[in-house]
This record gives sequence, structure tokens and C-alpha cells, in this order.
Amino acid sequence: MDEHYNHQAAAKALDTWTESMKNTDTSREYMHQAAFIDPSFYGVKKTDDKTTKVVYSQDGTRAEAIFTMIGALKAYDIPPVKKNSLTSARIPDARAYPELVGYDSKHFAAAMDKVKDLTYTLSTSFSMDKVEHWIPVPDSNMFGPSINSSCRYFTVGTDIPSESKILFEKYVDPSGTLARHLGECISHCLDNDITYLCFKKEKHAIKNPGGFRVGDIVEMGFPLVAFRQPTRGEEDKQICKVVLRTLTLLDDPTAKVSTH
Repeated sequence: MDEHYNHQAAAKALDTWTESMKNTDTSREYMHQAAFIDPSFYGVKKTDDKTTKVVYSQDGTRAEAIFTMIGALKAYDIPPVKKNSLTSARIPDARAYPELVGYDSKHFAAAMDKVKDLTYTLSTSFSMDKVEHWIPVPDSNMFGPSINSSCRYFTVGTDIPSESKILFEKYVDPSGTLARHLGECISHCLDNDITYLCFKKEKHAIKNPGGFRVGDIVEMGFPLVAFRQPTRGEEDKQICKVVLRTLTLLDDPTAKVSTH
């Protein structure tokens, strides 16, 4: 985002897009637009011995809630991963992440408030001395509030059920840079999976992640999750995170905010 980037147009586009995405296709019924939710409709659920998630508590299923926010893409590190850029030492922490900014968008600000409420609910379900709280990115004078998320490419361990393991999609890992690291102790699992999409002509379609650029107007989908992390010599800690699940490029003239 340089001097050619139309910050004012981007700010206006965020609220326009957030309103328009209320009425998208029915395949998105499991998505929850953070700007418009009622936090009291959500609770927390321990899904296994290592993971606790924010869930939707109003329909009886208590399924994991995927929240969405629309912002301008300020920074990112997503596939395709360059050859030889991923060493064995980096495998446990290698991850994809985007950072979205909201300028003075009223819907972005509302969504941030709701996410803060829900992460507080998640944090307070544990003993306060055993939890690492989620801390939002500090507001910027130029960009306003911002939020980032991330998701690891790999799960490391030997006790991973085979039904949880999946392959990297070809459009995400075209040269096999990520896949070549898979092995007995290194897996790519359902919880590591990220879907990259574009929204065109009122429909969603798969998007090559190499096509995202700084300044794009995007929608980020994410659950709110606490992971149990063993701590040597001490009691385990719960770490609260915003986990990347989907990243969607919104294709519309109002989103073309760069002037070059």
C-alpha cells in the first residue's frame, strides 16, 4: 500500500462489501459474519484433549463457528511456497497468514468488538493463570484497526489418526514444495487446511493463492480456538488464537482501489 493506493475508496468498499455478502449463496450458511452476530449465541466446547473452540450454541449441534471479516489486505504470507525456502527446522512453525486492516469501516470496527468479546469468553473458560490471551494488533493512525490470523501447514506427531490426514491441493502446492516434507511424523491434516477463493458474478470459486496482492479487498474466515501447549516443568497453558480457514478475493470494480 503506497502513495498510489486509494485508501478512501478502500474504506468505503469494506462497508459496501460487508453489507452485500449477507445475501450470498447458501453454501455459506455455516459462516458467521462477525459484524452482525450476537456473542451471547455462542459458547465454548472442548473438541479433544488439546483443543477448545468457540461454537454456535443455538441450533443444538454446537458446531465450530467460522467467523468472517472483510478488510483490505495489508500483509500476507501464503502459498505458493518457494522452493528451498522451507527448511526442516521451520516445519513445526511454518504457516500461512494474512493481516487485514479496516480503516474507519463501521462494520470492521463492530466485528473487532465481537471477536474481542468471544475471545474473552474463550479465555475465561480456563484458569486465568493457565491461558495466553489473544491480543489484537494495535490500531494504526493510517489503517485503523487490524486483525491477523494464521494456520500451520503441518501437524507434527506420531499419534495422528489416518482419517485426519489429507493431501495438499494442487492449486495450493503446485510444485510439491510442501508435500515433499510429509512423512511418518509430519502430516497435513483437516485442521491445517485453508481454502482460497474468489467471489465473482455472485458465486464462489477456487482461487490460486498466488493471485492475492497487498491492497486487495478480501474476506477472511476463521474459527476462534484455544490450543493446549505443554510447558516443561509447569502446568500446560492454553493459547487462544484466530485460525485462518478461508481467504476470499472479492472481485468488483469498487474493490479496485489501486490507481496503478
